[in-house]
Amino acid sequence: MKPTPYAYGLAPTSQFYFCGVPFRLDVSSNCSLGCKYCFAVSRGGSRSEAPHTLSYESLARRFDRLDTLGWPEGDVRSEMLHHRVPLHFGGLSDPFESEHAASTTIDVLRLLAQRDYPVLISTKQARQLLDSRVVNALESLRNVVVQVSLCSPSDGMARLIEPGVPPTSERLDAVRQLSALGIRSTVRLQPLIPLWLREVSEDLMPRIGETGCGHTIVEVLKVPVETRGSRFRAFESAVNWPVRDVYRSWGATLVGREWLIPASRRWDLLAPVRETVRSCGMTYGAGDYGLTHLGDTECCCGVDRFGPAFEGWMRGNFTSIVRGSLPGPLTIDHVEPNWVPTKSISRFLNSKGRKQGENTIRTLLRAKWNRPGTANAPDSLLGVTYEGDTDDDGNALYEYRRVRK
Repeated sequence: MKPTPYAYGLAPTSQFYFCGVPFRLDVSSNCSLGCKYCFAVSRGGSRSEAPHTLSYESLARRFDRLDTLGWPEGDVRSEMLHHRVPLHFGGLSDPFESEHAASTTIDVLRLLAQRDYPVLISTKQARQLLDSRVVNALESLRNVVVQVSLCSPSDGMARLIEPGVPPTSERLDAVRQLSALGIRSTVRLQPLIPLWLREVSEDLMPRIGETGCGHTIVEVLKVPVETRGSRFRAFESAVNWPVRDVYRSWGATLVGREWLIPASRRWDLLAPVRETVRSCGMTYGAGDYGLTHLGDTECCCGVDRFGPAFEGWMRGNFTSIVRGSLPGPLTIDHVEPNWVPTKSISRFLNSKGRKQGENTIRTLLRAKWNRPGTANAPDSLLGVTYEGDTDDDGNALYEYRRVRK
């Protein structure tokens, strides 16, 4: 079947409420890796049977038009490129998930290298990462961070729940080899399955620290609404742990299309992991919903620690606002000083995310500020509360109490 153009391969994401890099690049709308905990399925990805593939030519033309016309003539994507918001390459599908995807990815990396454009690459495909063509492309990029994703401390379990990718040890070896080549690499532990908390903190984290990785992002397992599907049942069977029952007993709540353990419980669960990350000489990235302001770096993926080329990351989100605030009142005035794109993002939002009228990131941030208690509102962050108070203009007033790290 001939691939059709992937119109949304380059797109802002709805994570702008709490993420500093809400700008994804994907070469495919589908992912064939078959991970049994896949979050993309619950967010609408990996579903279409017809392949949709990013057009390299289309991306190159966008950069060329940006050079000629400047961003005011383009849409929000051109505006974000003009501002040099780092790209998260692999937001919904692995850039190296197939030979065709890998070929397109290499071409795109060469294009980004020509532009000196900052990019964070997320992948699990250790073998493709070490392919000479990929290594050459990575070495040509002065502003690249490779983020390798892991799940299980055990190679055997990794093969069961992530059947389409190399085992944990191979992925760690890829990080080690990239680090030795001077290619900046981080590790993302996503998802961290609470059943393996001891193995992660006592075994996996020290192994990660030995690779030369300086930053590890951790995110606890989110359980998708669609738990009756064969994929999730296979996951639950493989780990031999009644995930749904345990999450219910821990008071999990529905956020969007996923069940999450309460943020305070997750923060307590993660204490030994944080301690080990830091004792191994790494910084801790808090990738968990509701905890993103509590990591060791300003941006949970750590791009803020990789030099001036990544300065374009977006600080105008609730995570950064809360993280940079003193304990006490939080007002809507905290939203205003930060740069955010001015163009509409309406076409990139699902019907539930769109509002009547202007759909810019700033107007959506302001609207969400005044909907306390809803997903992504400031009081979704641990330590932020809303008691019903408003300012003279009727905007919500929040209270921030620091959380012990």
